[in-house]
Amino acid sequence: MGVSMLEFLLSIFEAAFPVYLLVVGVVMTLGGLAMVRRRLVTLLFGVRVRGQIIRWERQRDSDNPQTFFYFPHIGYRDLDGVAHEMRIDAGSSREKYPIGHPYDVRYNRTNPARAYAANPFTMLLGPVLVFAMGLFCFWIVLFEMR
Repeated sequence: MGVSMLEFLLSIFEAAFPVYLLVVGVVMTLGGLAMVRRRLVTLLFGVRVRGQIIRWERQRDSDNPQTFFYFPHIGYRDLDGVAHEMRIDAGSSREKYPIGHPYDVRYNRTNPARAYAANPFTMLLGPVLVFAMGLFCFWIVLFEMR
């Protein structure tokens, strides 16, 4: 009795899935760790300045084309007086604050163009989640796929 094409493909998928999860786990864990490190250095040794919202970027939701997200762009000056602009990646369903609204920013001393919102929670949330998802992939491969 022969093996159907579907059964053959499923057997390949079943054999390759742990390797796929392992690769995803390595990439996410190392990437998350690098992001956490970069943001921790900025949090601990960076410069905190007061910027302001200079514009809002409107972006259509890819899942629901009738919905938009709004991302503030913050203008700030480094200690040398050079102007910079950054985009806050946490979007909202509306423009929460007017143009000119103050917004604290923390930037890297050696690279003032690399800046984050000064709130430690929002600085670290994304990278920690990426790191945790990478560890979760390892967990699945090591303990759940035997």
